[in-house]
Amino acid sequence: MRALTGWEVTPAQIDAAGVPVLVVTSPEDQLFPADLIRAGAARLRDARVVEIAGAGHSSYFERAGDFNRELLAFLAEKVVHSSSTG
Repeated sequence: MRALTGWEVTPAQIDAAGVPVLVVTSPEDQLFPADLIRAGAARLRDARVVEIAGAGHSSYFERAGDFNRELLAFLAEKVVHSSSTG
């Protein structure tokens, strides 16, 4: 956590990067509640929110199969869309 102290990225900075954002949350996340995560993601121009039920804060290992499926689907869509429009 010490590495995060004093580190801040604004929605404008994320949008300026010009890349899509996948935001993963869980209804069971006690550290960052899903409502808070959805509200933050709504401030981004190109963000998709995915909720993974049955995970807490660390869905990437608590529900790795679900996390990987959502991530791969997002990447496949964005790479195909980007290569066909770019």
